[in-house]
Amino acid sequence: MKLDVALTKGTEKKPAIVLDLDETVVDNSPYQAMTVKEKKGFPYNWEEWIQQAKAEALPGAVSFLHYANEKGVSIYYISNRKQNELDATLRNLQQLNIPQADKEHVLLQGKEEKGKEERRKLR
Repeated sequence: MKLDVALTKGTEKKPAIVLDLDETVVDNSPYQAMTVKEKKGFPYNWEEWIQQAKAEALPGAVSFLHYANEKGVSIYYISNRKQNELDATLRNLQQLNIPQADKEHVLLQGKEEKGKEERRKLR
């Protein structure tokens, strides 16, 4: 596994994984199916979908993230979800037993921010 290879190289900083939340960790296809059925497009009922906190994990995501967590890797989840959706997002991730699903590691879009570049720059 590439993670194991990276961890053997050693580094001064704690190793970290930065990954997108939607369609990398969680599956929003039920939301997408609903928009097709309703003949609507994004963002129709997107916030309602998030508030329901019922997205499932994509196959392999939870086991990989637990493996990385057990190896001492910091895990950061980024998304263009809005800050007012943070609590529901955390609730959903915690229900799925996603490691490090907390306010420090789940980085959502800021008010003035357009893309994800700033959140990809770790402190």
